[in-house]
This record gives sequence, C-alpha cells and structure tokens, in this order.
Amino acid sequence: QPRVEFRPLRLADIPQLQQVLWPDHALDFVADYLNNVLMQMANGRALSLIAFAAGSALPDPVAYGQITRWPHIAEISDLIVTPAQRSHGIGAAIIAELIASADRWGMTEIEIGAALSNPRALALYRRLGFHDARTVLIDLGSGTEPVIYLTLSRATPHESDAPPSLSEAG
Repeated sequence: QPRVEFRPLRLADIPQLQQVLWPDHALDFVADYLNNVLMQMANGRALSLIAFAAGSALPDPVAYGQITRWPHIAEISDLIVTPAQRSHGIGAAIIAELIASADRWGMTEIEIGAALSNPRALALYRRLGFHDARTVLIDLGSGTEPVIYLTLSRATPHESDAPPSLSEAG
C-alpha cells in the first residue's frame, strides 16, 4: 500500500493542480472545471480527492480523482496520477477511497470509464473488480475514440452504513 494522504479539493488547490496534473491545459479551463466540481461537492453530489505523498512538509499533489452521485449509480471520473508516481498503487488507493465514499452514500453500483487506448487503466479497473458494461465513442480532445465503461456492484449497504438523512444530521 502506498504512503499517501487524501483530502478533499479546495478552491486554493486549483493553480497547483493545474501546474502539476494538467500542465497542458490553461489555468482558466482547469479553474472553470474544478469550480463546477466544487459546486457539486457543496450540493453533496460529488467528492473530489487529492492525494499527497505522506509525510511531505510542502507536498505536491500526486493524484486526483472524483466521484459523482447520480440517481442510480456513482461515477468515478477524472482519475489522474502524476507520471512519476504511476505503478506505485496510488491509482488503486484513490479508487478505494472513492468507492468507500460511494458505500457511505449507499450507492450499490459504481461506474468508471477508460479509453480503449489506455490498457493500463483498463487492467487496473478490471483487477479491482470492475466489469465491462458498455463502449461509447467520445471525443477526449484528440478525436473520437472508444471508451469502455466498467461497473462494480456493491452489496446493499446496511441501514447503519448509509449517510444520515437531513433530519438525523441535525
């Protein structure tokens, strides 16, 4: 298990995330996208996590991932690990954290997509128990390509594992 720490995305993280994880995208583009994610987080529809190397005094992010709650499924998306940290278990660790969030939400189906041109991601998702569900053609920025969506079924959560209702939360 890699030594990483996770915390939710914050507005102040955006410039550093753009520099470290999305250097090929303009800051305005990344800021617009992540501000939308922050709004979804505030509404309880999403969670975005940043992974940092454990124990670093001024750590740079090493990974990012998010999960969005839809009516009948939770979707993990925008998973990215810095090139230097790939193949060290960080992707699997952040996916495990996001799955735990879906469990807390009471979701029983989780979905994740990967371009067919990314066999390493597909292999990881399959190794983590996801199963191929459908293929969709999507323009990921350099033309249309097939994206495989995989799903993971979770046991129906016990009532005590479900998130509190608004009346229970106080």
